[in-house]
Amino acid sequence: MGASLPRIVLVINSLAPAGAERVVADLACHLDRARWDVHVAVVRDGVLRAKLEEAGVPVHIVGGEFDWRWPTVVARMSALLKELRPTIVHTNLIGADIIGGLAARRARVPVVMSTQHDSYHRAAVFGAYRRWAAGGLRAVVAVSHAVAPYCESDLHVSPDRIHIIENGVDVDGFTASVGPFRTPPVIGAVGTLIPVKGHAVLLEAFAHIASAYPGAKLAIAGDGPERLRLETRAAALGIGDAVALPGYVSDMPRFLAGIDILAHPSRQEALSLAVLEGMSAGKPVVASDIPPLRALLTPSPTAAPAGILVPVGDARALADAIDRLASSPALAEEMGSAGRTRAVAHYSLARMVEQYEALYERLVAAAIA
Repeated sequence: MGASLPRIVLVINSLAPAGAERVVADLACHLDRARWDVHVAVVRDGVLRAKLEEAGVPVHIVGGEFDWRWPTVVARMSALLKELRPTIVHTNLIGADIIGGLAARRARVPVVMSTQHDSYHRAAVFGAYRRWAAGGLRAVVAVSHAVAPYCESDLHVSPDRIHIIENGVDVDGFTASVGPFRTPPVIGAVGTLIPVKGHAVLLEAFAHIASAYPGAKLAIAGDGPERLRLETRAAALGIGDAVALPGYVSDMPRFLAGIDILAHPSRQEALSLAVLEGMSAGKPVVASDIPPLRALLTPSPTAAPAGILVPVGDARALADAIDRLASSPALAEEMGSAGRTRAVAHYSLARMVEQYEALYERLVAAAIA
């Protein structure tokens, strides 16, 4: 990497394989190395480090925790940024927004920006810190149109500093996952095992499906604190033998090739990578009827639907939607095809990277003007 290249440090809480972390890793790995000197800085290590290092992206782990010891973490991050002397620090998620933002100010980084991956409302103290950190940002990226109003109302960011860059996925990498619908179906879900993702509701729905379709299976890819509770509930429902919880799945195209319907009963989302990858794999999606998922699956009255939306937390409606697809393979394949077409046209990783690079260029030009 030539010294003349603008140096970008992407800061995120950890390298765990969750949604925002995966977006950052994909962005870091695919930025044009002939134009940018890319580094990643994190507080906690994780499995995504191997992907970054394989791509030749330097990874810096400062260590520490997001608790009363956070001033020490800020000091370590600040020392790192003073050493690296980046042109841009790009923070992601609330911990990195606060710690990375404070450290970047201390290190006098020319351009500090943030991507907002959700619109969750936090405790007042975190909101105050976040708003303070947002005051020094040159730009704030919202990952969906649903997140943009949050940036203005909760973070108090002026509209002229808000940019919408929707998440993208490697759509070409899921081409081989497309296949004919099979019966009895395999239902798949992808997400960290936490309550907001709605996996407990999915188990209740699948109990109805397993009764109606002997041999049907459910596989939930991901790990998290809800694992034991979900395993216990599956056993209590009498579906333990039909439910698989394989944990973190590194080969997502292979996982999606093995399912027929993607279920995503999440209570809150910004722009779901799981749904985008399911669409890229040509799988029909059954998901909660919340604005970000509605925009993906049924973006307009004239657009072919890529799946079926159901009320949040309604296990019976979720089961009925899955049954509607399972009983009509032609409808399932039609929705899966519509989803893949939409993902290829609007949600490619290449499109996301191109938009970030264009924003970086504008911010660098403005900083040196």
